[in-house]
Amino acid sequence: MKRVTMTCVMALLLALGQNASFAQTTIAVDGAVSDWTEDMRLDVPPNTPIITWQDGADGRDNSPADPEDLEFMVDLNFAGLYVTDDEENLYVRIDMNPLADVRNVWTDTEMYPANQRVELFLSTDPDLFLDFADTTGMSWGWYFSGVDFIVPLYPIDTDYEDTTGYQVAVAEHTQETNEWAFVSPHPEGGARIAWNDDYNQVEVAIPKAVVLQPAHMPWFEGSEYVAIILSSAAHNTRSTPEENPWWEQRIANNLDVLGFVYTYEAEFTGVGSERVPELANGFVLEQNYPNPFNPGTTIRFTMKEAADVRVEVLDVLGRHRATILEAGLAPGTHAVEFDGSGFESGIYVYRVTAGGVITMRTMMFIK
Repeated sequence: MKRVTMTCVMALLLALGQNASFAQTTIAVDGAVSDWTEDMRLDVPPNTPIITWQDGADGRDNSPADPEDLEFMVDLNFAGLYVTDDEENLYVRIDMNPLADVRNVWTDTEMYPANQRVELFLSTDPDLFLDFADTTGMSWGWYFSGVDFIVPLYPIDTDYEDTTGYQVAVAEHTQETNEWAFVSPHPEGGARIAWNDDYNQVEVAIPKAVVLQPAHMPWFEGSEYVAIILSSAAHNTRSTPEENPWWEQRIANNLDVLGFVYTYEAEFTGVGSERVPELANGFVLEQNYPNPFNPGTTIRFTMKEAADVRVEVLDVLGRHRATILEAGLAPGTHAVEFDGSGFESGIYVYRVTAGGVITMRTMMFIK
């Protein structure tokens, strides 16, 4: 086993700066949705409530509205939108109808015969004044907030996940037209996604290095806001022959597709995503959660190859305080629990050695 000296540990702490001032809005993307609070809900006044497939849309003849059949296309119905952020990520929680199971959209070919999509649209520079000032992204000439990024929510791209550690790729608009013109994946990484056991709630973490460092908007200098639009789509099984079933979709939005506008709470440092270079070495160590913690916290890491793994806890002087895992592990994502009972309050370093690669982060224990 390789050893890291006290000097290396202190150098790490200096490089990380005051890493003890962790954002309190960091979300564990695990499908449990236990970290969210009602004050994070975005689909509340003054925003317009979410429009369902049953609600239809005024002035659009191709709406599949059917208020008498509450189960019609229910697996595509959105019911709630929650948003928060920290220094590194934009977090989105989407609640579907309690009767929904998004997996049905891809297996029930009678209700959803083709062109199934459940997606998250983002406008990184939304038009807040309803005067079509946002000329970037996909607007079709009538969206107030042009769509600059698309995050697919289902299904998970297993090949992309195996390669990068992200469950789905983020697609960015090329800005060459106001129509559908997206390229994927984004060079700064993708999105982490976790559905609950019933597949009617999903948590998403999108790196700010992606949405605030667009590859196709060289003029972009940042924004305090982001507009979020929820899109679900499938061929409408009740279309008449005269109608175009491709457009039988319902978007959850404000009038004229402004979207739900969120104001960032945490400042982005401008540093690119750490996961991409780490994965080039075959290993990703995530920030422990919760952090600060008392008394327990979870440490997650992802490996591309099988390796002997050792997870240790050090104090800030580099002294060994505990070994919480020592085992041979298969490729994939792993989680270990650390119980700080018996430890004094303070900053600690957790160090993971996997196949000769040593990675460390800091964490704070507060009694």
